[in-house]
Amino acid sequence: MRGDFAELDGHDAYELLGITPNASPEEIKRAHLTLVRRHHPDQFQDARAKAEGAEHTRLINAARDVLLDHRASYDAARRPPEPEEIIEDPWDTATAGAPRPGPWTTTAPGPPHRYHPPGPRHEVGSKLRLGCTIAVLTGLSSLLSTAVVVVLRPDGPAAETTVRADLAGTWTGTVKDHYGNRATWTVELTLEEGEKVGRVRYPHARCTGKAVPVSYAGKSLIIRTDFPDEQSRCDAGNITLTRRKDGRADIVYYAPNQRTKKTTGTLRRTGKRP
Repeated sequence: MRGDFAELDGHDAYELLGITPNASPEEIKRAHLTLVRRHHPDQFQDARAKAEGAEHTRLINAARDVLLDHRASYDAARRPPEPEEIIEDPWDTATAGAPRPGPWTTTAPGPPHRYHPPGPRHEVGSKLRLGCTIAVLTGLSSLLSTAVVVVLRPDGPAAETTVRADLAGTWTGTVKDHYGNRATWTVELTLEEGEKVGRVRYPHARCTGKAVPVSYAGKSLIIRTDFPDEQSRCDAGNITLTRRKDGRADIVYYAPNQRTKKTTGTLRRTGKRP
């Protein structure tokens, strides 16, 4: 399981969130929100505590993503393997028989072969029909289960926390990457007040995705970006948005370790609250 879910660093996703394996998606989200508020690096001043909080937050986020997006495969990988059935070789315990007679040894003829008449043919036909019936019913049951899952699955990600009124609206500005080629690009972020999914755009790269409110760390709103598969190159990571006293907002993209500010910028509210 370590190879398939390396982002957990060998930890158990359920133990990281402090929940049981039969927890509902809502319980997973609530547990994640509580722990992020407690361990987010912005909650600490000491450098060591901030680093530990960032690592803990990264693991908590990874556990949440695994259990919400890949729970079936994770549970399958988490399940211990079935014990291998050991079949004993009958020849290991068999006693040695009489030596095989030589080609010139005269032996008495053995008992005549007893003829066993075949059973009635209708039994084979009945078993075959029963097997076909079970196979058909099993297939229909699997198809129905799949259809129910497809119908009940929500269309896209759902908001996990509410957007406060002071953060609602359309925010526009420029951010700068502090690593690599130190590129700059424009960000347009639209948020609606309440527990609603917003929109994020990177106009110059022609990227448009969903802005999913996840949780708060103090006064900062953490937003998970979700882009279509054909725009996976647009994913620059989660957004941390903090309202300033002058009416503008600071935007930060953290590195995967959740400690380093990889990309930063300032946004202005250019549109009214939806």
